Amino acid sequence: MIYPPIAELVKKTGSRYILVIEAARRARQLSAGAEPLCDCDSNKEVSIATNEIYQDKLRIYMKSPSATVSASSASVPEEGTVMPGNTEPETASADTAESISQPAEPTENL
Repeated sequence: MIYPPIAELVKKTGSRYILVIEAARRARQLSAGAEPLCDCDSNKEVSIATNEIYQDKLRIYMKSPSATVSASSASVPEEGTVMPGNTEPETASADTAESISQPAEPTENL
């Protein structure tokens, strides 16, 4: 059995396309020296990236294709940049074609 289950990962990202794009983007960041956000038995970047998505350590925020970003806007991260997950996700439309990966905020166990 594949772990994490692909069906569960697709539920978290909304589509297989976005899952593949974001897992690959995060894997490239890990290859470039970024620190993993979770403990994982594997040392392969793609496996670590999918585990981060599955464990909600990395969340996918959709960016509307009609949204324009001004050069002075500091609140919108550069595409492909992992940012702290302290902003609310924008509402995604059905034809959303772009996404932003952000690490999730740590939660306390109650």
